[in-house]
Amino acid sequence: MRRGARLVKPLYTAEDAEGALSLLEPHPFNERTAVTEDIDVRFLRAGHILGAASLEVWIKDGDYCRKLVLSGDVGRTTDPLLRDPEPPQEADLLLLESTYGGRDHLGAEDSIEEFARVLRDAAEGGENVVIPSFAVGRAQELLYTIAELERSDQVPVRPVYFDSPMAIRVTELYPRHPNCFEGAPESVRALDPKQLRICRTPDESMAINNRQGVIILSASGMCDAGRIVHHLKHNLWRPGSHVVIVGFQAAGTRGRALVDGARHVRIHGEEIAVRAQIHTIGGFSAHAGQSELLEWASSTVSSGARIAVVHGESSESAALRSRLVTQTKATVFLPEQGDTAVIRRRGEPVSFLKAIETASRRTSRRTSSARRTSRQERRSVPTKRSRT
Repeated sequence: MRRGARLVKPLYTAEDAEGALSLLEPHPFNERTAVTEDIDVRFLRAGHILGAASLEVWIKDGDYCRKLVLSGDVGRTTDPLLRDPEPPQEADLLLLESTYGGRDHLGAEDSIEEFARVLRDAAEGGENVVIPSFAVGRAQELLYTIAELERSDQVPVRPVYFDSPMAIRVTELYPRHPNCFEGAPESVRALDPKQLRICRTPDESMAINNRQGVIILSASGMCDAGRIVHHLKHNLWRPGSHVVIVGFQAAGTRGRALVDGARHVRIHGEEIAVRAQIHTIGGFSAHAGQSELLEWASSTVSSGARIAVVHGESSESAALRSRLVTQTKATVFLPEQGDTAVIRRRGEPVSFLKAIETASRRTSRRTSSARRTSRQERRSVPTKRSRT
């Protein structure tokens, strides 16, 4: 409206989203459930974040049954809070994520030590530590880690500002689901650093700008939205500040620019110099690394499953496919938009038709159909005899 442009009707509204939520039907893990007469599903723990699941899908067709497995985001066995991911045992086709398909993470102990070193260095200089964090999963793990480091006297106790309304609400969910945690309920009770400050309101968030020598934990995790943007604006230009990147940063995001060494970033229309120390600690990632993905998929590979590598940047997907083919001899596809998977009866191979091939077949079928229709129409129209 400010530009005088024509208004665009949104695809959906908040009311639509609330209506969709009312249709959700919870199901427990590890319980096979009939969705329709021909489709059963079962949820397996995926780790990653609270309540995350991989999905086993059985599709019946007459006397035959095919099984698909959708990995979703696979978590890690080193997560200090959540239970380990549960790998499926067999499948005809596995759709496997590849967020970190090309590399493994730094070990958990090394990551925690590096994180502790940053906190100690910042404390000695009386400087701020700004941590962009995903609201679900990562924020809670970082609170737990800071609290554990304080309890073991590995870092000095300092104010920790927890500045993300969504992350705060998610943290309040944790005690309601102790079955999701290792060592529950003790681990759920250990999320509070000694000087934790909860910032719910905008005024509480803005007040942090006047504080020095504190830890700021805020969303969003890729630095493109949320309150973290304001904290970066107030700290990136300061040579003494520390910014700790602990999660995946997608191409094109502000977080990715910081990881890649950008000297300036634009925030709220203003060029901000990057003089703070940028630390990238990969060991806190909630995504399985390459070796963990291979281990998770190993049982389905042994059962003869074909694999479609999905949900990753092209370089990561290609690297995971190469490793799977080399190490397991599995048949692995890199599907693209529009490709078609042909899943035959159990024991027969799964194949993929590329989009251009699929389109060609469809065009051929339409052309053949049109020709048949044309011939039928010509036969049905009476021929006029010319007069002589």
